[in-house]
Amino acid sequence: MRSPSRKWQVARYALPSLTLAALGLPVYLYVPLWLAELGGYSIVGLVFFAAIFSYVLNDTPMGAWIDQQGRLCHRS
Repeated sequence: MRSPSRKWQVARYALPSLTLAALGLPVYLYVPLWLAELGGYSIVGLVFFAAIFSYVLNDTPMGAWIDQQGRLCHRS
């Protein structure tokens, strides 16, 4: 189990990327809708939405899994 100070260190390290990701969030949400409203781009909008939605759902679990795999294999 991580110590509380380690958790805050990780949170401080991730904070700049959180703010940058929050700036891009409206683009990820509204570009597919805008493309769908233009007509003929509904498939493109659906693909963009599916890609972003799958990224949102899979990013944290995959990162945790990769971190766990790194702890299990000790390289010298």
